Amino acid sequence: MSTKSYLLGEKLLILIGMIILSGILGAFLGEGILHLAFIDDPTAKFDFLNHPHAYPEKRIYLLLIQGIASLSLFVVSSWLYYKIIGSKKEISFIDSTALEKNNFKFLFYSPKNQSSILYLITFLLAIAVLPFVGFIYQWNMNISLPEFLSSFEHLAKSAEQDAKVMTDYLVTLTGFSEITLGFLVIAVFAGLGEEITFRGTLLPIFEKIFRNHHASIWLVGFIFSVIHLQFYGLVPRMLLGVLFGYLYYWSKNLWLPIFAHFLNNAIMLLIELYNKNQSAESTLDENTSMPLGLVFISMIISALLLYAFKKTITSKKKSGWQCVFESPTLVKGQMIHDLLQHEGLHPVLMNKKDTAYGLGNIRILVKPEEVIASKKIIDERENKEME
Repeated sequence: MSTKSYLLGEKLLILIGMIILSGILGAFLGEGILHLAFIDDPTAKFDFLNHPHAYPEKRIYLLLIQGIASLSLFVVSSWLYYKIIGSKKEISFIDSTALEKNNFKFLFYSPKNQSSILYLITFLLAIAVLPFVGFIYQWNMNISLPEFLSSFEHLAKSAEQDAKVMTDYLVTLTGFSEITLGFLVIAVFAGLGEEITFRGTLLPIFEKIFRNHHASIWLVGFIFSVIHLQFYGLVPRMLLGVLFGYLYYWSKNLWLPIFAHFLNNAIMLLIELYNKNQSAESTLDENTSMPLGLVFISMIISALLLYAFKKTITSKKKSGWQCVFESPTLVKGQMIHDLLQHEGLHPVLMNKKDTAYGLGNIRILVKPEEVIASKKIIDERENKEME
């Protein structure tokens, strides 16, 4: 691993470069699988890509290609990124030791004092938000662009139709092996890979660039949606990306947005499989009307669950370690840390400039029962310096 300190712009360029490189690698591997699928008739693979429904026996190969694309484009690219900019240095993370953010392993760090009820709230939220997202999708699908954008509208609708044909083909799963692989590719690999890249890697970079977590979360959500190249699903997918972003920002636990992303994809896949089995219309149909009452209930319940999610994290923080001192300089922070330690207390120094979301001060944290004693010692020290 490198010991060089990279500028934010350099980090962003490195990440983009690794995504492109990994995408090329995935394309080569996908081409290899496609070649094996049509080894007897190489020319048929071009017809397969244009008319996949004519080759139902080849579905498993396309699922493999999709899975490799997800893993290489997102997981491998992020791993390479952290290999380049990373460090082996360890830092104290309040009540546990974790690898600093510039290390791929740290992405999977889960705060030890975090309530497991957050996973239950995330599970309920992933279900509750579906009617609202479905309503936004229907609205997005029915957008009519101005006349001067007619060329783009035609192109976007054509791309949407192609994506719908391919999605329909991929979710028409038959047999245990196809269903298992389908869930791995569509729910597990997509949820894991996209959250690692967008929320785990890109979001912290943008937060340090813009110094505003709201702007960063929305921008990453927009990029997350755009990269799917489906204009008529842009807004609902962006809103989901924003939701995943806030789950990560509030919890500092990437497993929660990964879980939410997995649930969203898995639920949609289950609904599609059920509809296929019942010979019903796809849920991804712009002509299907979503009851406004259900949409309103979805919004209210989702808002309450988000409030409960944030409240659970906030209450946990209040019952845990508390900040008693902040300083923009490490020397001052270390001095206070050593002073409290000398007095028999158990302070923890947090260098927020080394964390994914910190942009400012050195913080000294203590246990709740040591807050009063710590503040008294710090006040006495500052009073002596003023004399």
